[in-house]
Amino acid sequence: MKKCNVICFVLLCAVSNMLFAATDPVSVTTLTSLPATTDVGGNYPIKYQLTNNLPITVTNLTMTPSATNATYVVDDTNTTCSNNLGAYQSCIWAGTFSPTAAGSASAAMQLKFFSVGNVYNLPAQTTTAENATWLAIVTDNNLNEADNGVVYASASLTQPWHEQSVTSDNAMFTAVDYHNGLWVLAGGNTTNPAYAIFTSTDATHWTARALGSVTTPVILSIAYGNGKWVALGIDADEYTALIEESNDGVAWTRITLPTSDKITLLSVYYAANKWVAVGSNNTTGKAAFYTSIDAETSTLDTSMSNLLVQFFAVTYGNNHWVALGKEYSSPNNLVIYTSSDAITWQPANINPSIGNPDDIYSGLAYGNNEWRFVVGAGDVPLMYKSVDVDHWSPQTWNIENFAALQIKYLDGYWLLVGAALLPGTELVIPALYMSTDGSTWTKSFSDANKPGGYLFGVAHSS
Repeated sequence: MKKCNVICFVLLCAVSNMLFAATDPVSVTTLTSLPATTDVGGNYPIKYQLTNNLPITVTNLTMTPSATNATYVVDDTNTTCSNNLGAYQSCIWAGTFSPTAAGSASAAMQLKFFSVGNVYNLPAQTTTAENATWLAIVTDNNLNEADNGVVYASASLTQPWHEQSVTSDNAMFTAVDYHNGLWVLAGGNTTNPAYAIFTSTDATHWTARALGSVTTPVILSIAYGNGKWVALGIDADEYTALIEESNDGVAWTRITLPTSDKITLLSVYYAANKWVAVGSNNTTGKAAFYTSIDAETSTLDTSMSNLLVQFFAVTYGNNHWVALGKEYSSPNNLVIYTSSDAITWQPANINPSIGNPDDIYSGLAYGNNEWRFVVGAGDVPLMYKSVDVDHWSPQTWNIENFAALQIKYLDGYWLLVGAALLPGTELVIPALYMSTDGSTWTKSFSDANKPGGYLFGVAHSS
């Protein structure tokens, strides 16, 4: 009897070997792998399909991820594998890989099943992680409530964008810029109102910065020049002008305007050894127009501030200042004023004129030896161009169902910032379009998971 047991066992093993020698007991197919290039802080899916090729249930099934220069964890939502895998059945293992530093990063996986032996190390996946060089900011279109601010990052306009975690506070972001190795985000914060600015050196790890002597700040514009950062907007409680300056982006000091009027400042720019800030005076119903040499002492431009105009953008290029606004009185035409010295200003010719533009959807930029502005006018946003700052004419573009909030020229690209209509709905989603010539535009980014969100700004680390 003992002799039979030994013989039977040997025969059973031989038959089993013949049955399973031609195939792996558990085969693994890679469904989603790492791209060759990734962004530091980005989240990238990795997905495998496991198939049991045996006529029996595989038990004690485990997959253990590991990584270098990254985090690599199981995605429980999309994983269907458990400890047991039935005969000839398949399951999905999903994980999320996030590079933590620039350079080479890799993801490894170890597969185990049954109680002993059967340990397999899958081929490692490798990628080159890069620090983000582009940031885009998204928030709701309600600037009276600081919420739902989102930051997206990418190493290139043509690579995927990924969401960055900045703060757990209830914050919004309306302005972003980069200079001298520092990213600066600004907006509002209802959780910790004084902390309306965040900074980072790598676009991944962020620190909240307190503003000086302000209760409820809403930052609408930031700029860098002459070794200083300047952020401006309004104090939402007092509805007075807010100007903050900083030498390092870390410590901020409030600058007081020489007026008790209710001022809203919407745009600031530094060039040609001068700061220019523009907006509206809600007390007088006229323009608010200030200049400064040191960002600490401001001078009211009395001639421009006597205009019945709300200015919402100012910039500089090719030895000319340009300010964009609209008339307070009917027909509320859009207006442009230009100056070579920010002292004497002249109105420019806009042909045809634009009546009743929407100041929320307005932007102005200079690049590639030309000026462009975008403005909302009814349901159709318009783009105008000038090569001499004195004469402006409409331009055609190949974008439909898009509300443009701003136009930028960065790193050789014209960029349109705003929101696109989600197909089949009346909802808008944040979107960014890019162009090398200002006429033919392609989408760089949009997020259908953020209905109601608007892209408010974009910046590049150059």
